[in-house]
Amino acid sequence: MNRVPPPSSSAASSRSVSTSTFSSGDTSLSIDELYTPRVDQNETYQYVLKILILEYINEPRFRIIGNQVRNLLQEDAIGNGNNNSIASEQAILQVTAVSLETYLMNVTMNKIKVSDVSFRRSLLKFYNDMYLNPSTSNVIKDMNRFEELFIYFTKIANNEINKINQIQNNNVQEELYKQIQLFVNLIILLLPSNIDNSFKEKLNQLKEVLNPTGTSSRQNRYSIDLSSNVNKNANADKVRTPTFRIEEITHCSYLMEIFNIPAIKFQQDIIKVMNECKNEIYITELEHIHQNILRDNGSLIKEDFQDEDSYYNWKNFELHEIKKLSEKFEMKTNPGNNHQLSANTLIPTNAEDLYVSLVSLVLERELSRNQVKLEISKDAAFFIFKIVKYWRLDFPTTMSSLIYSAANFKVLKGNLINSSMIDQVFTVIYNRILYDERFKNSNTWNIRDKRRWLSNLLYTSNQCINSICTLLSNLFDEKKPRFSDILSFYYSFIEGDPSYLQYKKNDNNMLNQWCKKFRRVIFKATENYYISLIDTIPRDKSIQIENIQDIAEQILLQLQALQKKYKKPLFDKVNIPIEISNFLIEAVISDIPTIIERIKKYRHDTAPSNALSTYMILSELRFVYYQTQPNKSFPLSLEKLFIKYLLSLCNNTSEKITEVVQTSLSNEEWVKINDTTPYSSSVLDIFKMLNESLSIFINLNWENKYQIAKIITFLLKSFSDSIHLYSMTLLQVIDSDLSRDVEDYEFRNLELKESITLCKINAEKKQKTWFFSEMKKALISGTIEIPRPYEYTRRTCVILNNLDAMISKVNDLGEQFKAEEISATVHKFEKEKKLAESQNKVHDMHLIYSLRVVAAENLKPLKMNEIPDVFVSIVNTDESKEISKTNIISKTYNPVWDEEFELEEIKGNTCLLSFNIWQNYSSQKLRRSEKYELCGKATLLLDSKKFKDDGLPSDIILDLDTQGKLFLQVSLENEQLDALFCIGRAYRTFTRARDRAIKQIVHKFSDFITFTFSRETLKNVVLRAKGSKSKDCYYDPLIPLFDYLNANLNILASELTQELLFKIIINAWIKTLHVVDSLLLPSLSVVKHKKHVANNGKKSIWDDAKNLSLGTNDQIPSFGRPLTQFEVELIFMWIETLCVDFFHNGGEGPPLVELKNGYYQKIMLIPAFYDKSILELKREIERMTPMYMDYLNKQYSVISKNEYTTNRLKSIARQKTIMANSSKVKRKEIADVIKKESEDPLERMSETFDIILRCLIAKGEIQYVQTQLKHRAEVKKQLATESLVAAAVRGEKLR
Repeated sequence: MNRVPPPSSSAASSRSVSTSTFSSGDTSLSIDELYTPRVDQNETYQYVLKILILEYINEPRFRIIGNQVRNLLQEDAIGNGNNNSIASEQAILQVTAVSLETYLMNVTMNKIKVSDVSFRRSLLKFYNDMYLNPSTSNVIKDMNRFEELFIYFTKIANNEINKINQIQNNNVQEELYKQIQLFVNLIILLLPSNIDNSFKEKLNQLKEVLNPTGTSSRQNRYSIDLSSNVNKNANADKVRTPTFRIEEITHCSYLMEIFNIPAIKFQQDIIKVMNECKNEIYITELEHIHQNILRDNGSLIKEDFQDEDSYYNWKNFELHEIKKLSEKFEMKTNPGNNHQLSANTLIPTNAEDLYVSLVSLVLERELSRNQVKLEISKDAAFFIFKIVKYWRLDFPTTMSSLIYSAANFKVLKGNLINSSMIDQVFTVIYNRILYDERFKNSNTWNIRDKRRWLSNLLYTSNQCINSICTLLSNLFDEKKPRFSDILSFYYSFIEGDPSYLQYKKNDNNMLNQWCKKFRRVIFKATENYYISLIDTIPRDKSIQIENIQDIAEQILLQLQALQKKYKKPLFDKVNIPIEISNFLIEAVISDIPTIIERIKKYRHDTAPSNALSTYMILSELRFVYYQTQPNKSFPLSLEKLFIKYLLSLCNNTSEKITEVVQTSLSNEEWVKINDTTPYSSSVLDIFKMLNESLSIFINLNWENKYQIAKIITFLLKSFSDSIHLYSMTLLQVIDSDLSRDVEDYEFRNLELKESITLCKINAEKKQKTWFFSEMKKALISGTIEIPRPYEYTRRTCVILNNLDAMISKVNDLGEQFKAEEISATVHKFEKEKKLAESQNKVHDMHLIYSLRVVAAENLKPLKMNEIPDVFVSIVNTDESKEISKTNIISKTYNPVWDEEFELEEIKGNTCLLSFNIWQNYSSQKLRRSEKYELCGKATLLLDSKKFKDDGLPSDIILDLDTQGKLFLQVSLENEQLDALFCIGRAYRTFTRARDRAIKQIVHKFSDFITFTFSRETLKNVVLRAKGSKSKDCYYDPLIPLFDYLNANLNILASELTQELLFKIIINAWIKTLHVVDSLLLPSLSVVKHKKHVANNGKKSIWDDAKNLSLGTNDQIPSFGRPLTQFEVELIFMWIETLCVDFFHNGGEGPPLVELKNGYYQKIMLIPAFYDKSILELKREIERMTPMYMDYLNKQYSVISKNEYTTNRLKSIARQKTIMANSSKVKRKEIADVIKKESEDPLERMSETFDIILRCLIAKGEIQYVQTQLKHRAEVKKQLATESLVAAAVRGEKLR
């Protein structure tokens, strides 16, 4: 026999998509080409009607139940005592199951009333699960024993009982047993009437067996009322004949509705086909299908499957289902028989097309009732799940692909995806048909089902793409479209399908075509949006720069919203924010130059701040552009368009900086802000203004790094210049405060004889005093009156706090605004473009001179037997203006000031300075009558050609016009338009101002320190010590000093920060060490007094011995007689007490490491050599001379082309240059170098060498020392000459 054509073969032959391999072109097929069934709807209706009639005539009510049971009993010998056989019980069970189905259906339709609600609920659930559910409808048919039926009911009843919350836990078992008894009673009543009582008794016994409590003593207390309008068993042996009336045929109303058939016509159609709907005809058709399958010539053959296992799975499934259908219609097929097919078939040859047509109508009907949720009614379930079985299309893969086709044909048809509905369709397919894991991999399906399934997937994927395109066209709506629903479905059901993945893998161009389509839609939507923005810009004179800003801001807001909404690219290919940003940014950038030209034409009053605000927005767009297109350059130079506004804002800001500083000074009241902020408001005002000004430019994100670096440099220079004015003003105020009634606060030894009452310090200050009461109690041993302290004003203290706060803020300024990076950027660019020199010329850079007035020696006395007070006045002779003056140094002809001043000159100019030295005398009478007199002067021409501009000092010695010398140091630095230079200068300016202010404050009580550590004090203590056995008198001179220092420090401590107070203490301590140093030993400069050297050379050995024995050595000029060993020891006792007990004060004062500094260590060398003999000292000199020569060689040795070996003095000098103060890093570097070099043994040796020479001078060996110093000078001169020659050879400017 020839192979029977497969169902829908006609449709398959007419549509290539069902029979040939797919290509990429298949995705363009329309839904009509893919799914329109090639059948007449009437044909579908006729075949469905036949199945409905076939189902109707085979309903249990039309079966001959009595005869069937009788035959079964005869066959299985039920009446012959074989009731326990499995075959006989199975037969009875199957007959009873039919009656049970009828009974449960009537219960469902309320034709039979069940009074027990809980039991009725369990019966309905049992009916639904065991008879209506297609996946479990065969379970009862496969049962052999009644126990199995009861167990299923027990399980279902138990679940239902537990769902009812009203039943308490302890009553569940009882309720369950009650329902089991009722169900067994029901089964007994439904048994065929000819079943004997022994079988019924057996079922009664099962009630006890099924008791959940496990007991068997429970009485059968429950019964069921089967009374109803329907007589179940009275006519069990009678035959009911089908009437074929519409009202008796199940599902007929639904069928008439979906095919729109009137009732009269429907009844006529039933009469027409009723004789064609016979079991014999249907079974004959099944038999033919059965035989063809057995011959491997069925609707599918082996070649339609990937492997034989898949084919045999399908084959066995079909044979099994055919057998079940044959059994259902009560004819057993005989594989060997060959039945003749009828002309009127019940299984159509084009069953697939007919089924698609039917299901599409059913789904359409179901959705007409609920547009949101797809709910399959019982009627619909019959036509979907029963028809497919009768037509032999219920193999899971075939049924799934056909239902999918039917859904696409009607309810899912269209260009756009109905994501909610398609999701429900797939849920039905996967949950009710493809629930078996074997069928979920579509790649393993037969070729026909696979092609049909894939064609549907391609159609749905096209709907997804079209829907996404529609959403993309609405990207600029206020509520952004969501792609998640569509994409979630696509990736879950389409992209996740194995056959689709394989197809997509073979067709690489499909995804690219989609992406092109997406981009076209995005481009069009973006274009329309941009046009709407451009249309908002005025075309007349009302146009302004803010219009550009508004458009740019709207674009940025859109891009931010898109970036937030669409973080992942569509299909990992199309990044929506990037696509849009590229178009919008390029579009707006192309139009901006034209718009700006129009603005320039109509508007000349554009504020720089408004223009730069627009620039900032555009720079944000540029930043987005770089992120999206990192390999492309931005098509427009924003900096070129906006540089005009940037320069204008820079000039305005520079002027504002100067104004703010001047305004702050004019409004300053010199009152600290609060207790935790000890400085005044001007500090905050100035730095707030500076930070805001610099931040404005830095936050512009100006792309031209050189331009913005140069702008910031200009601002820093304005700040540096203004700060110079600020610090000078503050110093003038301090000078004014400290010069009040200067004569009343200058204390001399004559005044100390007067009794002066110590001023009372107010209670507020006492709370913050520098307290040393314990030390004072320990040392008091006399009743010496002390002078009253200098009353420093609160204004002075606030100014000092201001200077210190300014230093702290400038210290952080470089890191905060990346000054080093700015400087490097400017330097690199100008070096490449050779612009540095021309830039400096444009801005009139100055020369910055640092003048250090070191000391003077051998000043000419104006009064006999009086030692003067001395200061230096520096006058610019070109302008006849005093630049500055030093502090007054009391009672000396060899004053040491060590004070530094700064002077600016325009490049190319020179300046002639006059250094005038003024004297006054300690006598009250002289001071009041004559005041200060000029005792000598010298001039110095400041010419940049004479000095090296590296900031390192050149030593200058000026001969005074009368007598003596003035020692100066001059350093020169060229002002630079450089960020580091500006910050370095500001830092140095404030540091110098603070240090000078501290020196002036300390100077106010330095006279008392000098008096305490004086020869007169020593003389008085020595005289008192001779008449006293106690050593308490040794410390008497310290008591007034402690009280005096304590009183002064109390005033300062109430207003200054602890850090500043410690600096003042350290300065006072260093002043004390200077006084002590000059008291202990003469300086090396005394050997320059020729008269004394000559007299010293004429002494005999006898004179030396005599003087030593009497302790009456000759007076040393500018020093006096050498101190005795007792006096030296006494001084060191005072030093130790003052250092440890007063200044350090148990840790409340500065740390000992700062107090016992290098100078202190140097002075502590004196006791080690002071008591040695001249011979021992000279031997020590001879021993150390070679090391000292090494020290000198190291100082002048050349190690590279441009620098010398750093020594400590040079490092200290470099520490004071502007560039050395330009950053934290550089300041730390130079400080580390100084610390390291201070630990150099040669440095310590040179200090020791000088101490020994000074000891020799004290012992009268002036000529010897002079010889040593002369030799040293010759060596230095030789080394210096060699260094200068080497520098000249290298072309360097000589120092």
